[in-house]
Amino acid sequence: MPKVLVIEDEELLLDFLADSLRRMGFDVLAAHDGSSGIDMAKTENPDIIISDINMPVMNGLKVLEKLQDDPATSDIPFIFLTGKVEMEDLRTGMRLGADDYLVKPVELHELVAAINTRLEKHEKITQYYKSEIDRTKQSLEMTINYDMITGLPKTAMLEKRINETKEKEKSEKMLALMVLKLDRLRGILDVFGKKDYDFILKLIVERIVEVLPDGQSLYALENDQFGALLVESAEVYDVNEIAEDILQSIRRIIRFQTQELHLTASMGVALSTVADCDFEEIYDEAELALNYAIEQGHNNYQIYKQAIKKHVFERIQLENALHRAMDQNEFVLVYQPKYLLKDESIIGIEALVRWENREFGTVSPSQFIPIAEANGLIVRLGEWITETICKQVVDWKSRGLQVPRVAINVSGVQIRDKNFVNSISGIISNSGVTGDDLEFELTESILIKNSRETAEKLMTFKNLGVNIAIDDFGTGYSSLQYLKNFPHDKIKIDQSFIRDMTSDKNSASIVTTIISMAHKLGVKVVAEGVENRDQVEFLRRHSCDEIQGYYYSKPMLAENLSDFMMQ
Repeated sequence: MPKVLVIEDEELLLDFLADSLRRMGFDVLAAHDGSSGIDMAKTENPDIIISDINMPVMNGLKVLEKLQDDPATSDIPFIFLTGKVEMEDLRTGMRLGADDYLVKPVELHELVAAINTRLEKHEKITQYYKSEIDRTKQSLEMTINYDMITGLPKTAMLEKRINETKEKEKSEKMLALMVLKLDRLRGILDVFGKKDYDFILKLIVERIVEVLPDGQSLYALENDQFGALLVESAEVYDVNEIAEDILQSIRRIIRFQTQELHLTASMGVALSTVADCDFEEIYDEAELALNYAIEQGHNNYQIYKQAIKKHVFERIQLENALHRAMDQNEFVLVYQPKYLLKDESIIGIEALVRWENREFGTVSPSQFIPIAEANGLIVRLGEWITETICKQVVDWKSRGLQVPRVAINVSGVQIRDKNFVNSISGIISNSGVTGDDLEFELTESILIKNSRETAEKLMTFKNLGVNIAIDDFGTGYSSLQYLKNFPHDKIKIDQSFIRDMTSDKNSASIVTTIISMAHKLGVKVVAEGVENRDQVEFLRRHSCDEIQGYYYSKPMLAENLSDFMMQ
C-alpha cells in the first residue's frame, strides 16, 4: 500500500487525517513538526508527503526546501495543506517544488484524489526514467561489446566465448583463433571517405562470414583487426582450408562506383585444446603469427609455432642492433644505373642502402627498413643517405664525370616528419649539389596519407629542381587520374608486373595500360626489375621510357660505378 507522511502541528487534525487515510488503505506516518517530519522522510522513504505550511519552529516551506536539497528525498511528491492561502506562499512553494495545494478544511475524497493523482504522475515519471536508464545501459553495453560499424562482437565478447567454451565443452576438443588484418585498409578511408569506407568494410565482413563454418563467429578486434573462433577445429575443420577461403573471399574484386578494388589480408592462427586455452595466451600467439605473416609480405596466413616466437625474439635483437648501426657506420650505399630504352645509355642512378652487421651479416632492406620506419630511425637514416649521396655526387663531378640524376628512396615516415623539408633542403644546399642532380622516389601509398600536405612538401623540392618519381606503381589504391594532383615526373612500374608480363596476359595488360595512360598525362615510365632480353623488347615495343634491372647492371659500390661510368 502507498506510504503517506503527514506533517501537521495540530494534534487533532493530524490524528483525523491519519485515521481517515488508514481507513482508505494507506500506510500513514504522522509527524507533529517539521524537524521530525524531515527525519521520517529520510528514514521511512514515504511515497508522498502532506504538510501544513504554518507550523512553529520550522514551517512547511522550510521543510520542503530541506527535502529538496537532499537527493534521497528530493523526488518525493509534496502536497501543502494550509488554512490560509497567501499568494507569496504559493509562489514560494511552487518554486521550491511543491506538487499541489489544498485548503483546510479539506474533504477526504478531495485529499485522496489529490494523493492518487500525484502518485500516478510520479509513477509515470519514475517508469519513464527507468526505461531511459535501461535504454542507456543497453546502448552503452552495445557500444562496449559490439562494433558500431559492422555490428560484430568485440574482444571482450571473444574472451567471454572462450571462457564459456572452457566451462561447457569437453576437454579434448580443439580450438583455433584466427586474427586477420586487412592490408592497407586505412588507404580506403583516405581515398573514399568515411561513409564509403564503412560500406566497403561491411561488405568485406559479409564475405568473411559467408565462408565461415556454421556456428562459428567473427569478432571485431582492436587495431582494425578481425577474429574468427573455431571450436573442434582439429577434428572437424581443415584450418588451412578455412584460412585460405577467408583470404580468397577478400581477394575477390570489389566493384565500387566506377572503381575496381583489389584488397588482400594477412592472418595469424593459433591452436589450443579447449581445456588448456588461456585467452591472453592464444590471442598473443595469433597476433605473433599475424605479424609474421605481414613481415612475409602480406596476403598470406601463418599458423603459430615456436619458430615464430624465436623469429620475434630475433627481430627484437635486430632492432637493438639497428639502433647501434648508425653510430658504428654499418650502413653502405650501392648504386644501380637506369637506362634510356631507345639507345640504352645511362639516364639515371638509384641509390640503395645496405646494412652490414657483424652479428647478422648482410641484412636485407626488406628486413630493416620496416623496423626503422616503425621506431622512427628512418628519419635519421634518410638524412644520412641524402648527405652521403650529395657528397658522392660532388666527388664524381670533381673527377670530371658526367653524373646523371641520382634517385633517393624517401619513406612516408620521413615525409610526415615536421622537419623533413627544412632538414633535407638544408643538406642539399650545404652540399654544393643542386636539385637538378637528384630525384626522390616514393611509393604511391605515401601520396594518399595527408595528400595536401604531402603535395605541398613535394612541390617545395620540385621548385628546387628535384625530380619526383612514384615507385612500385600499380600495387596501391591510387590511379593515374589521382596522381595528376601531385607534382611528379615519372612512375616506376612495380617489378612484380615486369617479372610476369611476358608470360601472363594480365600482367602484360597492366604494364601496357600504365605506359599508355602515363604518356597521355605527360609522365615518363620506368620499368624496374628487368632481367632478360624478352622483357627489354616487350618494353621497347610498347614505348617504355627507361629500364632498370639485373639484365644491364646489378647495384654496385660507388668506386665500381665510377669505373663503370668512365668506360
